Amino acid sequence: MNSMVVFHVENPFSYKSLSTLCKFEHRLYDTPLRHGLHLSSAGERSSGGPLCQPWHLASIAAQLVYKENCADLEPADQPVLVELIEKCIPYRRVIARCLKSSARGSEKTCESIPENCKRFELHMLYNVLVPKDLFPSAQSNGTATLKMKNDSLSNLIDESVVFNANQSFETLMILSVSRRALQFHDDPIGLYNSILFEVESLSNEATMVAIRLGIEEAMFKMSLFRDLIYNVLAVIIILLIIFCFTRSVMYTAACFLCIIMSLGVANFLYTIVFNVRFFPFINLLTLIMVIGIGADDAFILHQAWKMVC
Repeated sequence: MNSMVVFHVENPFSYKSLSTLCKFEHRLYDTPLRHGLHLSSAGERSSGGPLCQPWHLASIAAQLVYKENCADLEPADQPVLVELIEKCIPYRRVIARCLKSSARGSEKTCESIPENCKRFELHMLYNVLVPKDLFPSAQSNGTATLKMKNDSLSNLIDESVVFNANQSFETLMILSVSRRALQFHDDPIGLYNSILFEVESLSNEATMVAIRLGIEEAMFKMSLFRDLIYNVLAVIIILLIIFCFTRSVMYTAACFLCIIMSLGVANFLYTIVFNVRFFPFINLLTLIMVIGIGADDAFILHQAWKMVC
């Protein structure tokens, strides 16, 4: 599966918004961030050719108006793009089936679809890159009905779709780098922060709301290990207090061994008995509880031993 970034875009089909997404692509692929994403080695290539570019609104728009890349888009392309999108919206549910039929040499099922709507880019736009509820049907209020024809594909054509080109929504950017390739990245937090920096340096037209690079577990573990320093400090302080209270190195060492052995038993139960492979957060809570309970029992046991003796 490819890595993905989700943006909230204001006025998404405007030239300014498309330019913002294009600038992010440029920063991502043509700056040192490219090396951090391993795009030279992990990026998908088409037939051994150049590195595939990401799928997003700007790249789709460029292809729909027959531009080589999104950097070639001009303000004059925006009304042409919106007109094409509005024209082909009724056929959004049948474009993929039509393309498959055409590939098999059967053109009959696509007769009712305009020629410039039989494009894979439009299928990606309608069904992948934008929310599925972006194109509501007006037939619920009785203003339109489905266009029914004899063949089954035409039954899915909906001419009652309401489309607002200025409506803001969340859109997807699909990167040409697999999540598996980034799963064991050396510095996942640094990679995430560098992407945040690139996004924040852009205009307010596009705001990143989610990201999926396959580094979530690595980031979680790194943050968890970073928080472990507080647990280590707590253990050291408690052991020093126990030593000052009991004046016994042996007793303090025994308390420390009890804590370590309790964690070992917990690890055995989780991994072997319950077969829980991912439990670092649970173990962190266990460590906190063991430290507190162990220290409390140590003081009670020592005080009881002094009273008996």
